[in-house]
Amino acid sequence: MTRLPDAGRVRLIVWWEVRRRLRALRGRTSQLIALVISGLFLVPVVIGLGVGAFLVGQSGDTELVTVAADVVPPGVWLAVSAFAAVRVITDGADPDNRDGYLTTVAARDLFAGVAAVELLGTLGYLTPPAVVVGVGYALGTGTPTVAATVALAVLVPGVLGVATGQTVGHAVANVSVRSRLVQRLRVPIWAIVFVAYVWTFLSGEIESVFDPLLTTVARPPLTWLGEFALAPVVGTDLVRGGVALVGSLGLAVGLFAVTGVLARLLWYADGVASDPTAHGDGETSVDAGLVGRLVGPRAAWIARVSTVRAIRAPVKLLFVAYPVFLLAPSVSTAVETGRIPASLPPTAALYAAWAGGAGFALNPLGDQGATLPVTATSGVPGWAFVRGVVLPGVVLGGGVGTALAGGLSLVAGDPLPRVLLVTGAAVVVGVAAPALAAGVGTLLPKFEASRVTRSREAVVPSLFAFAGYSLGLVLLAGPGVALAVAPVADAVAGVLGTSALVVSAVGVGVSALLLGVAGLFAAAYAARRFERFTVD
Repeated sequence: MTRLPDAGRVRLIVWWEVRRRLRALRGRTSQLIALVISGLFLVPVVIGLGVGAFLVGQSGDTELVTVAADVVPPGVWLAVSAFAAVRVITDGADPDNRDGYLTTVAARDLFAGVAAVELLGTLGYLTPPAVVVGVGYALGTGTPTVAATVALAVLVPGVLGVATGQTVGHAVANVSVRSRLVQRLRVPIWAIVFVAYVWTFLSGEIESVFDPLLTTVARPPLTWLGEFALAPVVGTDLVRGGVALVGSLGLAVGLFAVTGVLARLLWYADGVASDPTAHGDGETSVDAGLVGRLVGPRAAWIARVSTVRAIRAPVKLLFVAYPVFLLAPSVSTAVETGRIPASLPPTAALYAAWAGGAGFALNPLGDQGATLPVTATSGVPGWAFVRGVVLPGVVLGGGVGTALAGGLSLVAGDPLPRVLLVTGAAVVVGVAAPALAAGVGTLLPKFEASRVTRSREAVVPSLFAFAGYSLGLVLLAGPGVALAVAPVADAVAGVLGTSALVVSAVGVGVSALLLGVAGLFAAAYAARRFERFTVD
C-alpha cells in the first residue's frame, strides 16, 4: 500500500473544504463585508505597487531593486510562517468534521487536503501583488522574463512559509495537547501573547521588534531568491538563485511530510485534562467554604461554576480584551517617559471594572447553557443567582481595577488624599459594573452560539447588550473618571474657585451615587427576571 496521499481523495477533500468555507463565509455577513472592504482598500495598493515597479524599472535604478530583492523573499517567508503557525495553534490544527473524515480516509489524505486548502488561500493573497509587481517591472525594464522570476521569488517563499508555519504550529499543538502544565497555563500564556501583540503594534516599537528578526533571516540562501528575481535585468547569479528556488520547494515538501506525521499524532492523541477534577480525582466536598459563608452557599456555587467555565473556555472572554487597545498609548507614554500619565489610574480602573462585568455578568441566562432549566427550577432565589453571577466580576475586575488605580496613582506621586480618592472610585465602579451588566444582560439575553474563531463557537453577549452596558457604564462613571484626572480637576477648580481635590471628590461622589442607584435597580431587575423565567 502506498504511503503517499491518494490524489483523488485529496482533490475531493480540497473541493469540499473550499465549498464549506465559502458557504460558512456567506453565512457570516459581517466577516464577508469586512473582506469586501479590505479587498477594496487593497486594490489601489496593489495597483500602486505595480505602477511603482514600472517607474523604478524605467529609471534603471538597480541599487533600490537590489535592496528590495534582498529583503522581500525573507520577509515574505517570515510573515507567512508566523501567520500559518498562529492559525494552526489557534484553530487550524483541528479541521471541521475531523472524526467523520478519519473514519473514511487516511490521516495523510486528510492532512494533504487541508494543507492544500491553506496553501491555496495563502497563494491567493500573494499572487496578485507578485504578478502585478513583476509585470510592472518587466514593462518598465523592457525584459518580459523578469515578470516570471519576480513572481516566483515572492510565491516560493510563501509556499515555504506555509510549510514552516504548519510544522511549527502542529509541533506546538502536540506539546499542548499532551502537557497538563501547558493546559493549565494556556490562559496566562495567551494573555501574555496578546499583551505583547498589542504593545508591539500600538507602542510604536514594531520596527525595533521586527527589524532584528528580518535582519536575522535576510541571509543566504533566502537572499539568493532575490538574485533569481533580478537575474534577467541585473545579471545576478541565475544558477545560484535557481538552486535556492528548487531547494526551497524541496524543503517545503519535506516539511509538509513531517507535518503530516505530526498531524496524525495530534488527531489520534488522548489529550490530558487541565483540571484533575474533570476525571473525578479532585476534591468533591459540597462545602462552599468561606465564600459560601459570606454570600450564601448557592451564590458561591454559581460563582464557582461561572469562574470554572471561563477558565475552561477562555475563548469566550476574547472580546473583553480588545478595548485594552485604548490603554496602550498611555502605557507606552509611561514606559518611554518614566512618568505615569494622570489619566491612566482612573481609566485603568474603569477598563478593569468594565471587563469584569462584560466577562462574567453580561449574559447571565445565556451563560448557563444547557443547565439553565435545571438552575431555573432548582429553587435558587433570584438575589442569590445575581450575587453568584456578579461575584466573579467584582472580585476579578473590581479587585484588579482597585489595585491598578491605587498602585498607579501611588507610583505617579499623587498626594495621599488623591490616591485614596482614586482607589475609592475604583472600588465603587468595580462593584457597580457587574451589577449593571447583570441587569442589561437579562434584559437583552442571547442563547444562540456565535462563531468566535474559524472553527469554534461560543455563547457570548449580544451586541445590543454589549453596546448598552458599555455606554451606560461610561456615562454613569464619566463624571468621576474625568474629574479624577488631576489636570481636568485643576482646570474645573480654577473656573469654580475651589480646590481640585474637592472637585474630584464631588465628581466621584456623583458617579458613585449614579452607579449605586443604577446597579441596585439592575440587580433587582435581574433577580426578578430570573425568578420569573420559565422553560418552554
